[in-house]
Amino acid sequence: MNANLFRRELILAAAGVSIGIVGFSAKAWGDTPASWAVTSGNWSNPANWASNPYYPNDGNPAGSLYDVLLQGGTATLDVSPTIEKLTLSAGTITGSNTLTVAGQLQWFNGTLSNSSTFADGGLSMPLGIAYLSGGSLTTAASTTVSIGFAGQTSLALSNGATLNNAASLTASSGSIYYSDTGALTTINNSGSFTVNDSGGKFTLGYSYFKNTGSLDVAAGTLDMFSYYTGSTGSIDVSPGATFIIEQSFAQTPSFENDGLTDFYAVSMSSGNITGAGTTNLGAGKLKINASSGASSQDALTINNGTLDLTNNSFYINYGSNPDPISQIAGYIDSGYDGGTWKGAGITSSTAQTNSASYGIGYADSADPGNPAGLSRGTIEIKYTLLGDANLDGKVNGADFTLMAASFNDSVTNGWDEGDFNYDGKVNGNDFVLLADNFNQFASQSAVSAADLIALNSFAAANGLATNVPEPLCISSAAFAAALSLRWRRQRLD
Repeated sequence: MNANLFRRELILAAAGVSIGIVGFSAKAWGDTPASWAVTSGNWSNPANWASNPYYPNDGNPAGSLYDVLLQGGTATLDVSPTIEKLTLSAGTITGSNTLTVAGQLQWFNGTLSNSSTFADGGLSMPLGIAYLSGGSLTTAASTTVSIGFAGQTSLALSNGATLNNAASLTASSGSIYYSDTGALTTINNSGSFTVNDSGGKFTLGYSYFKNTGSLDVAAGTLDMFSYYTGSTGSIDVSPGATFIIEQSFAQTPSFENDGLTDFYAVSMSSGNITGAGTTNLGAGKLKINASSGASSQDALTINNGTLDLTNNSFYINYGSNPDPISQIAGYIDSGYDGGTWKGAGITSSTAQTNSASYGIGYADSADPGNPAGLSRGTIEIKYTLLGDANLDGKVNGADFTLMAASFNDSVTNGWDEGDFNYDGKVNGNDFVLLADNFNQFASQSAVSAADLIALNSFAAANGLATNVPEPLCISSAAFAAALSLRWRRQRLD
């Protein structure tokens, strides 16, 4: 056995790691061992192998299976062989043909730069630095891939290389990254990709990452420095784990965050975020895909970033922790940005295009009377109609009653008290916003004549309208429209 490889085995054995390299005799493996024996040459030349007079290719001769060891030199694939196992600890496999490894591929160091490699029996990368230069490496479904379980392990991708994972992959300490050489590289995950290293960190750097399978952060930290693009698979961040997103991010469905997810990239989009975790927005912008439905987290923090709700809602289940309603109201006021909905904080690009009728409402279960009917320890943030004080998606007498109770008062965190423009006051400006939407939308149930009379009386008493016709003389819709026109003309400053 090579002395350097033997020393490596002793080190791994001392660490309690069994990697299966206990010798290369036919008796130990049950197959024919084949070691690369020259500095460089063609794979199909038997003289280049210790298995001479045969080169390693299962069934050559009949019944033979090969376990290949490459510890240095360059083997050029002038054929497309199939072998049982491959241990690549140094050296290079190159060429324009395909290598199929029916058993396990054990990869410590060295380079794969051939056209394509199929790891049909799984992949083990316990430690070291491996290089995939051009071409592709594909792992098979129903197999396992282990990266970094014996120490820091790096897989450097270059020259447009592609890693296709259909296996159950577990990554501990280390990284898979683009090495700044040649065309940008790609990681396609159709299997499961799990980071599991309590207290450690695994980094995916500067490649395209396309997830159509599952991406799980079970323990430790996943630093996503890759471009997460066009992904339709699932994401799950476990309690105590951290997911850091530092490049563009495009996730179509929802993902489960029960740990901490940090969003730092400039351009990010996702389906709704669910779970009992914390979502943190740094100096980036996260857009929740339109019509994704409600998001739910235990905590939401925004530090110079932007959360774009589009037309969705977001629940914060703070439970027995300190009530963050003042912080949330501040995020919304900042995002509102005087009516442009272009500020940092919580905003809505959907409201931005329809700001005369829609905004972002919010309510806290701790608010007096709990108008939104929320569970204890809950905040609701919702894209809704201006004037929808109780967040039921309609503007009617119930909302008018809430606003009227605080009219001409200063309020704090007061959407459900009638402060619909986030200025800390409930006055004629808010009344006009409510009146403009009062029973104006087909999806709403019709308000009663009594509600219309109440609005008319309130407007007259506060100098907001005069000579308003009685509601029984015209239709409810026409009456509300007449009120709205008069109130807009006589709004309070």
